[in-house]
Amino acid sequence: MKGATAGLIGLAGCSGTSQDGERTSSSEQMERETTFRVGTPWNPDSLDPLVKGWMFRKLNVIEPLVIADYNASVKPGVASGWSTSDDN
Repeated sequence: MKGATAGLIGLAGCSGTSQDGERTSSSEQMERETTFRVGTPWNPDSLDPLVKGWMFRKLNVIEPLVIADYNASVKPGVASGWSTSDDN
């Protein structure tokens, strides 16, 4: 999943110039609407991951906040950090 994410980020970085050849700022790029298209053999009635979570896992288009490795150690996924509350 991280490889696919890195590939998409790499492709997104290739579009840094405007049509007239001038560099565009990152704020201008953020203002543009982006579309992520995924072909599926299903016709989903919802794109809510809470309702159709199996579909997103099957398509491999979501990345969890944290990932448990084979030793049950928690590694960061999308989350850059986390803390444990003392009120448990």
